[in-house]
Amino acid sequence: PSSDFPSAVLLQHFNIGYFLYDTVHVAVWDQRWMVHHLVAIAGYASSEVANVYSLANAVNTWVTEVGSLMYSAYLIHRTDSMYVAFVLCYTASRLYFAVWSFRVCGFAWEGMRGRSQFSYPPWAPYCVWLLQ
Repeated sequence: PSSDFPSAVLLQHFNIGYFLYDTVHVAVWDQRWMVHHLVAIAGYASSEVANVYSLANAVNTWVTEVGSLMYSAYLIHRTDSMYVAFVLCYTASRLYFAVWSFRVCGFAWEGMRGRSQFSYPPWAPYCVWLLQ
């Protein structure tokens, strides 16, 4: 349950607030990001309502943001060596993200088959499976 990971819940609350706030900007100025924002809000909100998978959301957020930070660092220092470092680190982060995603989907699969040791709404594993 999410309540076992208070730091993850805090990050999830921050993300919900950020995406709700930024959706106003997207609606006015940059509509091409609307689907992205709505999917993110749906994922965080369904996790919040079900009280599960906030740790998965937290890891997803950190891996994504670290990748964005690495790209920004490369844009500041556009050299061949920085590009190679960016590509290697970004690739490693995406490989970790793939392994993490398979683990999360494995937990969701257990929930879909009724074999999870945790109790949560029956729709929660399907949401995490689709959104992971």
